[in-house]
Amino acid sequence: MANREELSLRLWIQIVRIANGLQKDVDRRLRKEFGQSLARFDVLSQLDRVDGHEMPVGQLSASLLTPNNNITRLLDRMERDGLLTRALNESDRRSFRVCATAEGLRTFRAMADENRDWIARAFEGLGAERMRALSGALRDVEPDLH
Repeated sequence: MANREELSLRLWIQIVRIANGLQKDVDRRLRKEFGQSLARFDVLSQLDRVDGHEMPVGQLSASLLTPNNNITRLLDRMERDGLLTRALNESDRRSFRVCATAEGLRTFRAMADENRDWIARAFEGLGAERMRALSGALRDVEPDLH
């Protein structure tokens, strides 16, 4: 029988594998269905959640769920594709604010609707009670990570 440390490592590996697999699957689906990446979805998702659909680049970068080593290049391409705009931050002329365009928000919302269905199907084998229990167990671990 495995001891606590071994069980912890096995659980961690399982969580990482599942998370990576889901991310890859969502990225593949977004690219196929919308011609967009998970990183672009993540940027637009963050902008969709805030008033005015805009935020400073640093705040946006810190809030992303998917790590992005080159946020500037990602934002350059998204701006070129009409999904967002950037402007100098009036309160700090050394930084930029990023704002989702109407096209960016339309694109995001279409992707979000599909993504919601994809994720629901990924977890359809779990009943609501098991999902709540799993979520609670993972929340118990999360504070230790900060």
